[in-house]
Amino acid sequence: MRDWLTGDVFKADLLVDISNVVRTSRTRQRHRANLTRFARLLDALVAHESDPNLLVYVVADRSLLAQGLLPADQRRTLTGWRDGGLIDVVGDADERLLELAELTGLRVVSADRFRGHRAQHPWLQGNTDQFIAPHLEPDGRLIVRPVDLGVVDEWEISRHEEQDQLKKQGLLVGTRRSPWYDILERTWRCPDRRCSLYDTSRGDYVILPRIRKGRPTCELHGLELMDDGPRSLTVQLKLLVRDACVARFTVQADRETAVGRAPLSGISLTPWLNEQQSQLVSRHHFSLITRDGRLLVKDCSTNGTRISLVARHSRPARVVTLRAGDEHPLGLGDLVSCCAHIAFTRSGRKFPSEIARELTARPISLGAPPTVAARDDVRREQQQASDDA
Repeated sequence: MRDWLTGDVFKADLLVDISNVVRTSRTRQRHRANLTRFARLLDALVAHESDPNLLVYVVADRSLLAQGLLPADQRRTLTGWRDGGLIDVVGDADERLLELAELTGLRVVSADRFRGHRAQHPWLQGNTDQFIAPHLEPDGRLIVRPVDLGVVDEWEISRHEEQDQLKKQGLLVGTRRSPWYDILERTWRCPDRRCSLYDTSRGDYVILPRIRKGRPTCELHGLELMDDGPRSLTVQLKLLVRDACVARFTVQADRETAVGRAPLSGISLTPWLNEQQSQLVSRHHFSLITRDGRLLVKDCSTNGTRISLVARHSRPARVVTLRAGDEHPLGLGDLVSCCAHIAFTRSGRKFPSEIARELTARPISLGAPPTVAARDDVRREQQQASDDA
């Protein structure tokens, strides 16, 4: 394998995400990493490129070298490559790969679709020629083939950004990569009284705890955080004007937020309304309400409020028109509007309280609730991860 590695990216033919490759299996689930998958990939790349002198620049997450992820002899091999300058070991392999791909134009070998990175790297959207993924044939042969990354909706990008952030903070556990909701459903406080990183009064931005050795830890001071009680539900919304996000707002739990041309308190749309639109929008047009773990829209207007519902579970997309007093839940991707070209939508980013609530509370409109057994399985995995750490 060593003969195909190069530490000079400008001599490489391909970039390889080794952290992703060594964890990929037939079922696309995450199992214990194994370097033999990388060896098979190199053979497949040589065959695909018809080049026995192929050189690859390899990028690895630092976590791959942690004890227990690879067999001991393979970890020593990987460490030797790192010390010899043959692989690039960084904290975030995905970001490093994308920076190098944009700089050099080299193709990237990875099973990842990088959905959480498309806001920072818009060139990923619709890319059909710069990514290659390993594929296991029915007869057991490993081949590689080009990947069409497709175009991902903005709200879905936000969801994957959220997932990536949870991963970085050590808040995804078990083979299911489930959020650690026992941590997310609580607020935390740093023992250092000068620290305000976890101050929930800031509302629109919440620092997630970093898990170190199985314990929530302050990002700045490295101290174990103190449990400060249950976290209330907070939802973030975006104001779209001609499909461009011009502002973001947060709605707190058990609170009604008025939206309209000039509400007594709440969100005023006046800065974005022209004269014609102002005639169609009531002073208090609709309210945003968080209740029982969901976000509701309540019409309070003369002309009605429209909600465009995204297609879910193979159902066609549809538009619901609310009249005075009507309420309707607002899901991810749905749009609520009171005039043309101006709409609110939920941010794809979920707050810690909402992630926890989705996993533990009964669903309101879609899907089946997680069974007690399923939740217990996740909790056992979380406890095992904590014990292992």
